[in-house]
Amino acid sequence: MLEYVRRSVPDAIGNLRPSAEVLTDLAQAKLEQVVAERSGLSPTVVVNNMRDEIVARRRS
Repeated sequence: MLEYVRRSVPDAIGNLRPSAEVLTDLAQAKLEQVVAERSGLSPTVVVNNMRDEIVARRRS
């Protein structure tokens, strides 16, 4: 996803020079928004579910 952003808007990325952390945070926020909208769940529930899934994958 981050590579897509860099290819899609190279001038903006070049001028703004956001860190990888900023781009990651923006991508995460957008994904959470889309998942919440499509699932009908509250954003808090979606974020908690995503966090739990990430933790579970790291353990396995």
